[in-house]
Amino acid sequence: MKQIHIAILLLIACTVIGCQAKGRSFTEVRHGSGEAVIYVYRHGEFQGSAVTFKIKVDDELVGKLKPNGYVYATVPPGRHLVSCKTEAESTVEINARPNGTYYIESETVMGFWMGRPKLFMVDPEIGRANIGGKKYSGKEPADGE
Repeated sequence: MKQIHIAILLLIACTVIGCQAKGRSFTEVRHGSGEAVIYVYRHGEFQGSAVTFKIKVDDELVGKLKPNGYVYATVPPGRHLVSCKTEAESTVEINARPNGTYYIESETVMGFWMGRPKLFMVDPEIGRANIGGKKYSGKEPADGE
């Protein structure tokens, strides 16, 4: 019986580790003159770790956010809608200023069938501290969808 428990724990651990973001470590993005950068990041929590969130900015996919990962978008000044959807949708509206940097944290809350995303803005100081060590899980230039 003890061996079955150990096997189940190992299976769960391997699943969680396999779902983590594996891209390059966080580095600050240099944006063009007058553009703003929006970062969306996610901690490596156990709850909902098998769920990947498709992050969109103004209905354009910027990446699939995995646990312990981040994605970003460079945008012109003005209003932009950041969204994420599983069985429920979460959105954050940003009024981007020229050369601004914005941080959005993502959480997973339990849903009926799967984890639901919850997006919320955080202060730049908190965002910079939290995003360090996260791995890029956004679209690469050749990615489709």
